[in-house]
Amino acid sequence: MTDKKVLETLEKSPTGLSISEIAEKSKLHRNTVATVIKKLQDKGEVELKKVGLAKVYYLKKYSELHKMESGYKGKNISVGIGISDLQEGYQAAISASKQAVMQSSKGATPSFSLVFVSSKYNPQIKEIVKGINKILGKNWIGCTTDREINSVLGYSEGTVEVLCINSKYMHFGVGLSEDYKKNPVEEGKKATLEAIKNCPAERSKFATAQFMRGTKKGFAEIVKNPPYFVLTFPGGTYFKNKLPMSGLEPEFLDGIKNSLGIYLPILGGSAASDFDKFINHKGENYVFANGNFYKGGAVVAFVVSELYFSYGLDHGYVPTDKLGIITKVSGNGRIIEEINRKPAVDEYCRLVGINKKEFIKNSFQYTTTKPICILDSLGYIYPKSIVPLTPKSSETKLFGPERYISNTSFVIGRYDEKKTIGATKAAIEEAYRGYEDKNIVVALNFNCAVRKLLLREKVEEEISNTKKILSPNSLLFGFCTLGEIGAKRDQPSRYNNITSTNLVIFDKLQVE
Repeated sequence: MTDKKVLETLEKSPTGLSISEIAEKSKLHRNTVATVIKKLQDKGEVELKKVGLAKVYYLKKYSELHKMESGYKGKNISVGIGISDLQEGYQAAISASKQAVMQSSKGATPSFSLVFVSSKYNPQIKEIVKGINKILGKNWIGCTTDREINSVLGYSEGTVEVLCINSKYMHFGVGLSEDYKKNPVEEGKKATLEAIKNCPAERSKFATAQFMRGTKKGFAEIVKNPPYFVLTFPGGTYFKNKLPMSGLEPEFLDGIKNSLGIYLPILGGSAASDFDKFINHKGENYVFANGNFYKGGAVVAFVVSELYFSYGLDHGYVPTDKLGIITKVSGNGRIIEEINRKPAVDEYCRLVGINKKEFIKNSFQYTTTKPICILDSLGYIYPKSIVPLTPKSSETKLFGPERYISNTSFVIGRYDEKKTIGATKAAIEEAYRGYEDKNIVVALNFNCAVRKLLLREKVEEEISNTKKILSPNSLLFGFCTLGEIGAKRDQPSRYNNITSTNLVIFDKLQVE
């Protein structure tokens, strides 16, 4: 029985646990656990690795995760992933960082790193940052998450995950707003300009590379493949005494666009907390930059890339024949008062064919399976998380996380499970189109937390589907967010809901 308890405990923790952590999780005495672990080691069922002074035990079937093979080593770039779910935040941060840095640069400081941290570590956030800084220095950015996504574990819960990038052909500059909500558009502009100023790309070398492109490539390809993109992680909505402190991500994105124009690729996601707590009006989130953490902050990375990259977006909805127009808004555009010149809640219920009382009671179910979808100029639909302004049965207004303007046309979407399972794969295929001769290094995935709830036990099918388009040594890395920033291929970036957004980096120089 004790053997079974220890094995079950380790089964739930692929990245391993110490003796003390196994004892705590299994409710067994520490000495009992030590005896069982020794027996299981002798039988070859459990293996050991050292993380600093700590001894970490894990099931043999998870040994690939601990062999530090979760990396890509190519001609122009090397990338490594590290993951840890150690209970102590400082040790978890060190473990994940060491794994990633060993794979990307054999222990040397990498060019840049991304760090996504489960919100379970929020009480230890200071120790997490301290551990990351010890291994990586301060040249990294990231945020807290609902769940983490990677090609090692698929969807993982309660982990610290680190992606280290090592390449002389990618240059990262970081800009920060410590409190972007005070003036989000202006703060977006300032953080972007700061990121550009801090980008270490040597202008003479950059100019030479672009000159070489001009001698080898046509103008059409040069325009189609810009040598820069932006990553951004703004703080998302959090709760204080169960009152929402709304994120202002669309306005922050407007500030970035005001600095760089609307067609530069901008990708990322809102910092998040556990979505199960979020829907019960609890939770807080943080962004990371310059070796520190910020609540209510936003980070921008301006990236000059001599490597090819691309991007794509997809979701799990199909349009119906139910059409509408948002005819009256208020509250800075976030409150929809009228649809088709009728009270918004009543008209939404009429369009989808449901009783208003039932809608108010189960609004999340209806607005995620039959959402209002905004159309772009090409007719592509974007689902939106729009809910009743209040839970009162008499409520007539709808509320959304972004600004809407009067006379905006929309269509009611219909949730399609098969399309949802294939959305991340479809987004990467969109990004890959026209680049089939290039090897994918890493696909960065910013995936709405709602999609995980909709798929439930089928959520892992999405990851296994996605791996079908990735080569065996290509990596997937990302997190579940409360709002995605990205775009369909060759479209302006926008703030999205219930989508899977991807940035794909290739191991091929743009001058080749």
